[in-house]
Amino acid sequence: MQCRFCKTELEHVFIDLVNSPPSNSFLTKEQLNEPEVFYPLRVYTCHNCFLVQVDEYKKSDAIFNSEYVYFSSYSTSWLEHANRYTATMIERFNFNSNSQIIEVASNDGYLLQYFREKGIPVLGIEPTANTAKVAIEKGIDTVVDFFGVVRPLELKKEISGIDYEAHESMALHQLEVIARDTIAKFALDSVIVHHRIGFVGAGEASVAVRTSSRHRGESYLANEWIMDQLKTRVPIWKEPKFKQPKTNLSAVAATASQT
Repeated sequence: MQCRFCKTELEHVFIDLVNSPPSNSFLTKEQLNEPEVFYPLRVYTCHNCFLVQVDEYKKSDAIFNSEYVYFSSYSTSWLEHANRYTATMIERFNFNSNSQIIEVASNDGYLLQYFREKGIPVLGIEPTANTAKVAIEKGIDTVVDFFGVVRPLELKKEISGIDYEAHESMALHQLEVIARDTIAKFALDSVIVHHRIGFVGAGEASVAVRTSSRHRGESYLANEWIMDQLKTRVPIWKEPKFKQPKTNLSAVAATASQT
């Protein structure tokens, strides 16, 4: 596994909590008698940049969906921290009405609301429609963006990344058709879809989708629908690049010299 930030090979386990169900994945009454899926919860520390991180076993779009239940503003102590942080950043960087604060994963506007109160323009980027809706109700401009990230495992084997190939003219045409179909189906204002071609390393985004509408629920549903359409309609093919197991070259050379 490589560091999500600097791509250094991770060697140090900070803590191993064995297995856990996905965060915020509460069971319904109907699901109580069904098997519950658990995933490894092993936390690594990068010895190069010191980023603490977990491996990815479940797709992000399966976690950050319309049933996402974590709203940052539920924590009063976190709001107090966000308020103090805002004051510190304004003093340190002299932010003013000519600045703009952009937060990725802005949730319900727990942080940006304090910059907005100071007259500083803000923009939130948030993959979950229900939290983005709350931010918008606070007067915080928010877009529902989705980024498809290459996971480090494919067929339970570690990969360095994925090579994407495409029939480019046909792929571009299908992307344009999907964008038009999405606008018509969900009554959106605009759609932007971008898919990278060539090698994309593990942990990097291969797909970016942005939808804009008056109602964020439709935007989120549209994002999910677009991802399904990409898989079935667009002539883009992928080839995982599996990591090669380490080989003892001295032993191989010795064996070769004896034959």
